[in-house]
Order: sequence, then C-alpha cells, then structure tokens
Amino acid sequence: MHRMSFGGMAGLLVAPLLGCAAAASAAVVAPNMVTPPGSTATIKVTIMITTGLGSSTDDDTKTMASTGTIGAAFLANSPPFSSTQLNTMQLGFANTTFNFQFFCLPFIGCQNLNVAVSDLQFELVEPTCSTIGSGSLVSFSNVVLHTTGSYSTTGITSTSGVIDAIAGGSFSAHVVNPTSSTVKFDQLVVADQTFVVPADQLPPGVTGLTIIIHPTLTNTTLSGPFSPSVDDFDADDDGVFDFCDSCTDTDGDGFGNPGFPTSTCAIDNCPDVFNPDQLDSDGNGVGDACEPAPPCPADIAPEKSGGDGVVNVDDLLLVINNWAAGAGNVADVNGDLTVNVDDLLAVINGWGVCP
Repeated sequence: MHRMSFGGMAGLLVAPLLGCAAAASAAVVAPNMVTPPGSTATIKVTIMITTGLGSSTDDDTKTMASTGTIGAAFLANSPPFSSTQLNTMQLGFANTTFNFQFFCLPFIGCQNLNVAVSDLQFELVEPTCSTIGSGSLVSFSNVVLHTTGSYSTTGITSTSGVIDAIAGGSFSAHVVNPTSSTVKFDQLVVADQTFVVPADQLPPGVTGLTIIIHPTLTNTTLSGPFSPSVDDFDADDDGVFDFCDSCTDTDGDGFGNPGFPTSTCAIDNCPDVFNPDQLDSDGNGVGDACEPAPPCPADIAPEKSGGDGVVNVDDLLLVINNWAAGAGNVADVNGDLTVNVDDLLAVINGWGVCP
C-alpha cells in the first residue's frame, strides 16, 4: 500500500508503464515511439471515504483519450530482441471528471463527490529495463514516474490543488515487430494501485480517504521505428543494461566502475586497468595500477638524502635493511610485493641524478 497526496493518485494511473532486467550487446534505439490517434485508456477509481457521517465506498469508470511518447533501446541489434530499456517516457490523458455517490439513504438520497482531473502528464524519472520473455512478454518493476497536473472536487467537499508526485509501480506488455524496422508495445497490463491519503492532506470535512485505481490500457499502444545506436547502454558489454547491472565492470576485475548507481559490487580504485588485488600502497584511494610512474622509482629514501632527485647509497641501504619485507614496504622498488635482489638491481641501475 502506498501513501501519497490526493492529487498524486492520478500519478499512478500509468506509473507501472516501465521496468528493469538483462540484455545482449549492440543495441538499437526507437527514440520516438508514439501512441496512434484514437488511443484510449479506461480507468476505474474506487474511493473509500470517511467523514462525520461515517464511512462509504463508491467507484466510477471513465474512458479517455491517451497520448504519449517513449524512447527505448533494444538488444540485440535486430529482431527478435532479447531485452529492452526505456530511456524516456511521457504519457498524458484528456481531462476527465469522476463522479461518486456516498452515504446513500432511502428517501434522503446520496452525497455526491465529483473529482475533475486536468492536464495529467507522466514522465519517467530514470531509465528502466526488462528481458523479453516467452511470448515476447516484458515485465517491468521498480518504475518511477513524475506525475503533474491539477485537480478539483465539488459536492460533499470542495477543494483544488496541483498534482506533483513521484511514485512507483509495475507494468507488463508484449513487444511486437510489425516490420523489420518498427517496434510496438501492446497488450498493456497495469496492476491496481492503492493509496491512503495522509491525514494532513485530506480535503476539508474528510477524516479518511483510500483510493484504489484500476487502469485498463488495452487500447493504448506505443510504436515507432528503430535504428542502430551509437550507445549500447551496456558499458562493460556483459549483456546487461547498465541500469539493471549489479556490477558494471569495464576492466573485468570484479570491481565496479564509479557512477553506476545500480552497481552493488565494490567500487574499482582503478576502473580502466585490470587490478583484482586493488593494491593502493599510499592509501590515497587510487590503485597503484593507475598511479603515474615516478620519474625516478629507485629514489626511495626521502627521510635521508634520497627523495631529492638522487639515487645513492642511502637508497641502497634502505633496500638492504628491509630485505624480504612484504607488500607496501617503501623499499619494494619494482612493486612485486617483496624486497629482494630485483629491487637492489633497480637501485644500482638507477644510480645517480634522476632525469
């Protein structure tokens, strides 16, 4: 059960219109999938209201024109596709008024509530994706939409306000390829949405309000042409869209690149170089594999006369005094995790003023 403002109830009429999962490689994009003329949505709204008169429930169903656009990516680079990612989405509905009757009594009649909803628009907050399963079914989850518009009520209570809500949902559909260059979503199925309006957002005279929305979008389709994409939306080419990838790892060392919010693996301290040991000798957060090589690596004795651009006896003695020391020791000139003859030779070969 969700909690949101009375105006925000409309935001979930289509909130389920998008989701997340796996991919292949070499994507195509359909940047302008649109609803054809004549598209409609049928919305059933049930309201359970509590006032000083008690509690009462009623519902109303309206069919309205629907319009919208979607930008989507698909993997692989030709049908049949294996997965899809929705990158952008806007969907709008014609102005509509829902009519309800509450507290109906013989000889007395009913209390009416009319809810007018205007200028509804739903915009995808972040990309989401899904595999394309058996029967070309896509099933999206964790969809986040920003809903805007306005509402007003008359009857048992009178109030008005703006709709500005962010909410989530789920959605399923079928992917169809009418031609070799176009793609379509149809057979849309959206789960019922239930909202309890917080007490501090209730209309005057109302002490409780629960809204259940049952959207039917079977007469709403979105379609458009697709073409090759310069972005495969899969940075590490592992066949999973970045927005669904639990570890976007471009160098394949088991640690994830920074900047990918869905990654749950540890962040790579050197994302462009394979370094599964993640060694960071100086502890500065940058892996040794990414640190620029010092101009004079054998100049290792800054606490003596070394570190001033000269490789001399002080550096040689530091190697001898730390013989067989392990990882992280300053005398490990060549970085092989132990101080040995190789480091001694590195000092000898680098003897003199550093270049």
